[in-house]
Amino acid sequence: MHVVTNRVRRGERVYTSTLLRRSYREGGVVRKETLANLSHLPEELIELIRGALRGQRFVVAGEERSSARCRPGMWRRRF
Repeated sequence: MHVVTNRVRRGERVYTSTLLRRSYREGGVVRKETLANLSHLPEELIELIRGALRGQRFVVAGEERSSARCRPGMWRRRF
């Protein structure tokens, strides 16, 4: 899946559409299937969708993250 942004110029106006698509091969020919029209969404949300499809991880703002810490050298066992 991927996000495609199309821009078409008609006279002085520019029309933009953003689509969620899936590409596949059928008999050696590449076909495209439109899964959703994302044109009505804000640009920031479209960029989040693009990033998620690339495998990026996101953290919710205001959410606490905790990490366990240990003293340096304590992870090794001494025999």
